[in-house]
Amino acid sequence: MSRTQADLDANVSAGKFLSAKLNDDGSVTYKMTKGQHKEVMEGIKESIEEALDEMIASEDYSFTKIEPNSDFTKFKVTTTSSELNLAESFSVLAFYMYGGMYNIFNGTEVENIAVDFINEATGQIINSANSRDMGE
Repeated sequence: MSRTQADLDANVSAGKFLSAKLNDDGSVTYKMTKGQHKEVMEGIKESIEEALDEMIASEDYSFTKIEPNSDFTKFKVTTTSSELNLAESFSVLAFYMYGGMYNIFNGTEVENIAVDFINEATGQIINSANSRDMGE
C-alpha cells in the first residue's frame, strides 16, 4: 500500500488527524487530538478482538476462549488440547504481535507479553510463553 502526502493531506482535511507527514523512510507521523487517538485505539482494539475470534473459529486451533487483559500484554487461552500442536505453539507470535502493535500505537513500552494456555477440562496451565524469552 503506497501512501502519498496528498493521501495523508486528504485524511487531515477530512478531520481524521490534525496533521500527517510522510517521512523519508516511508513511515508516517500523525498528530491528533486525544479524542482522535482514543478513536484510533478503539479501532485497533476491535481489530485485535476480531482476529482473536477468528482464531477461536479456526480449525487450525482447538481454542475455545481467548481472554486478553485491557492492554493486550496478557492472554489466557483456553483449549481442548492437553498438548499444543504446531499451529497452536506458533500462535504465540500472533499474541506477541497484537500486544506489541496495540502498545506501540498507545505509546506505551511493554517489557513482556505473556500467554498461558489452559486445558478446558482440567483448568491446568499446559504451556506458558513470554515474549521476553524470545531468542533464548
